[in-house]
Amino acid sequence: MIEIKITPEMKARFAAETAEHLDAFEQMMLKLESESFDQDAVNTAFRAVHSIKGNSDYIGVKDINDLSNALEDLLDAVRKKEVGVTRETIPVLLEGLDALRAMNRHITREDYQETDIAGLLKKIHGLKGTLSPLAPEPETARHSVDVVKIFSITSTQHIQYLTQQANNALDGHSSKKARDNILRILRTFFISANYAGIDSVAETLKEFEKKVSAAKTFGKRLAADLVEQLDKVEILIRESNDRSSPSDSTGEMSEAVSAEIIEMDMRLSPQRADELMNRVTELSIAVSGLNYSTERITAAHVSIEQVESLNRAVKAVNRAATSTHAATQAIRLVRMDTLFDRLPRIVRDLSLKFGKKIDISMIGGKTEIDRKVIEKLVDPMIHLIRNAVDHGIEVPEERSRLKKPETGTITVKAFQENNQVVVDVIDDGSGIDIEDVKTAARKSGLANAGKQDQMTPQETLNLIFKPGFTTAEVRSTVSGRGVGLDIVSSNLRAVGGNVTLFSEKGKATRFRLQVPVSLSAVEVLLVEADGEPYAIPLACIVETVNISPNDIQVVNKAEMISHKEELIAAAYLTWMLDMSKDVKIRSTVGNATLQMVVITFGGSLKGVIVDRILRQEGIIIKPLAKNLAGIDEFSGAALMGDGNIVLVLDPQGMV
Repeated sequence: MIEIKITPEMKARFAAETAEHLDAFEQMMLKLESESFDQDAVNTAFRAVHSIKGNSDYIGVKDINDLSNALEDLLDAVRKKEVGVTRETIPVLLEGLDALRAMNRHITREDYQETDIAGLLKKIHGLKGTLSPLAPEPETARHSVDVVKIFSITSTQHIQYLTQQANNALDGHSSKKARDNILRILRTFFISANYAGIDSVAETLKEFEKKVSAAKTFGKRLAADLVEQLDKVEILIRESNDRSSPSDSTGEMSEAVSAEIIEMDMRLSPQRADELMNRVTELSIAVSGLNYSTERITAAHVSIEQVESLNRAVKAVNRAATSTHAATQAIRLVRMDTLFDRLPRIVRDLSLKFGKKIDISMIGGKTEIDRKVIEKLVDPMIHLIRNAVDHGIEVPEERSRLKKPETGTITVKAFQENNQVVVDVIDDGSGIDIEDVKTAARKSGLANAGKQDQMTPQETLNLIFKPGFTTAEVRSTVSGRGVGLDIVSSNLRAVGGNVTLFSEKGKATRFRLQVPVSLSAVEVLLVEADGEPYAIPLACIVETVNISPNDIQVVNKAEMISHKEELIAAAYLTWMLDMSKDVKIRSTVGNATLQMVVITFGGSLKGVIVDRILRQEGIIIKPLAKNLAGIDEFSGAALMGDGNIVLVLDPQGMV
């Protein structure tokens, strides 16, 4: 008997192939859930799980093999129409998918430990035994699934009314009529909680109803007690809603996507392999020519012919090295589909959790980007999707009231623009209320009223990127608009990228992310200020212009300059970096021509006046040392060809 030794390389190959099969499986499950029964989708999902089962048996991974075998049996029953695709089937299949993903992420570890899947296997086997063959789902069953969601929505209205009545009583306005109104709402609230089967809420409401019934009026003491009880009720409703909803797997999803991208199996297409081989051959020939020319040169005599020969050899080496670099860089490129394919599942899970109807549209999945860059996009993208679902798009009832389609839309679009990849995340939800942002900024100490008076609407909106900012009164398990959005800007800054925000209250919100295609070299503009060179990422530059001190206008004691029919603030870079006193641009002697770089962050513009614009160059940005990392104006540093170190400016810390 021949014993086959399973090598780490074989496990790595298994993990990569399994990840692909799971992606196909997930896409088919979402398709089956959103559309009518599709035989091709079931067959595709069945083949994916069957492949995982066969490969895991060969590798010798028992837990993956047992689970994939059980899922294959269930899908086979669905395929033969012995089991219907229902609200009970899809969640169990997706739960099995998530379990396989989690196990697959750890398969290459030497200390791999099998997962206890007994409970999940019981669910899967139970479905085969209890579910009826494919048939239309009864209308009553459809209603019973949504009852907790409906209750959680209507309970908000009850709580708002009761809180208002309690506040009136605390202000000294109590009456028998108020008591009667509160009793009526408490009874309605109790009936709803009882029907939804949330006993803890129903009991709390019933007990307080007895207290109000025993009182002649609704006074301050009773009002204070009501406020306390409503806080308790809100917590109980959130807990019951979490239990009845699909689990919020988006946090784990973020970790999973990041891990799979980092460990992604780098498969080289034959065309790219041939191209790289050709470039390496050219480089070898060029190096041979350079060696030959160098050997002919002696210290005693250098002829013009030898110098010309050497120059030709050096140019050939440069050309070959540049093309080899480009060909090698292309190997690291992956498609945006790598990230996009996971977004529908996140939207699906959160839509169910919050009782919303949301479609997601994805465009530009074939756009290619460096694997290291897409790693930095995972968390920002998932945060933006979570916020759009949680706090951006309204519930169906609210959308109907606003004469919007009940189903909201999230659009994710990627495209390449020069050496950058642009990703738009757009939702047609409630937008961001600037007044809410101002209030939240004051509460969190990010901007006082005086500072806000001097800020443009766009600068106010950009406060949502500050760490700790949130407009949410109540923290949900997912977050309110703004929570965690500092990770968007910080991740993009780490790769020399930029984010722009546009929002129209009641209509839409758009986040535009701009990142370099590759991290091998980030394009920057080198400028000089007070004799020192600095680098500004091209992704953050709108344009460079020459201005005169006479072009400067003074608005609210601030120096401004007209830029495309818009006034923007302008200042010397040395002053912005605290390297000089606040020198007024208007005080510049004569009609001197000044060089200005217009930079942007989040849609805000600022004019940065420098001593000299040097040149555009590709650099590799390295993070700053820990003792310098807290300086807002800089995002990193780069070592130049002449050995000098250049600091890279961070527009977010400057606008």
